Amino acid sequence: MTAPAIELEIAPPRATLWFNRPEAANALDRAMFSALAAAIEAIEARADVGVIVLRGRGRGFCAGANLDELGQLEPRSAIEATLAWPQLLDRLAALPIPLVAALHGYALGGGFLISLYCDVRLAVAGTRIGFPAASQFWLPPWGLSRLAAWIGPARTQQMLLFTPELDAAAARMLGLVEDVAPADQFEALVDEAASRLAACRRDVVLEARRFFAALAGRSHAEWDQLSAEGFARTFASPAAQQAIRAILEQSK
Repeated sequence: MTAPAIELEIAPPRATLWFNRPEAANALDRAMFSALAAAIEAIEARADVGVIVLRGRGRGFCAGANLDELGQLEPRSAIEATLAWPQLLDRLAALPIPLVAALHGYALGGGFLISLYCDVRLAVAGTRIGFPAASQFWLPPWGLSRLAAWIGPARTQQMLLFTPELDAAAARMLGLVEDVAPADQFEALVDEAASRLAACRRDVVLEARRFFAALAGRSHAEWDQLSAEGFARTFASPAAQQAIRAILEQSK
């Protein structure tokens, strides 16, 4: 029996979503998308979940998109495929339940962007966080408005173009990670944060998110549409396609 691409564990008041493709660095693909949609639906039906923790099996949290799958798409199809992810993650982030990203090893590309949908990010010391160097060949297709909400537009642009990848300590200094702990102390850190957040009232969680989202003006969905179109233009370039081939060859 094939293991699900997303494993859902519920031990009230905590639900844990495990990215479960360790053989592929938990890269995002269609199977993971479908499994995440099913997991969100299962959580929506529960009244006893007070906090959701996102984690990754294997050596890291998530290494981002499945470039082999994505690289086969035409620009317009790439826009549609990539926009499906923020739409699903918006649904996750709209739940009246605090979200925690527990990062280890690496949280890169789409994996890093997923963490930005969470209310709190925690990391094992030494975790690589941000965008892989290859992403400088194209504009990330979604999640940039959430990154800008955390660190500001100017710092987001600087990160994309100059320092795309950070270690956990540097990410904490930027405000992208709330706390960092050695591997042998990380479970205690996650437990403490999850217990604290599980005590939050659902209506307070929703009201806090609505209040601060209103300050941003344009919705995340509108920003994602703009970045997806920029992604399609840059992703279709010969330099980007060559970078993808180099990455796939190296991964073999």
